[in-house]
Amino acid sequence: MSFDITGTYLCTDIGAIAIDTPSAPNTVMEDLERRTPQYKGVGLSANGEWVTWNSANVAWLPSEYQPWCSAVSGKTISIGVASEKV
Repeated sequence: MSFDITGTYLCTDIGAIAIDTPSAPNTVMEDLERRTPQYKGVGLSANGEWVTWNSANVAWLPSEYQPWCSAVSGKTISIGVASEKV
């Protein structure tokens, strides 16, 4: 994982997650943990069933194409599946 150059997104293997810095100094960690991550651009759903765009599900992946491993870079998604295909 890494941050983008602006520090507003955390780049992960399933996409870029928006970092929402709380404005209130007394924000409790539990409040932050309840939030649903907001992804920027192309990505994969946390369960690997969907290709997403800005957190919206856009293309369902049949079970034989759901990732065993994945990488997202810019507008490119690489998916490795259990049958050892990419």
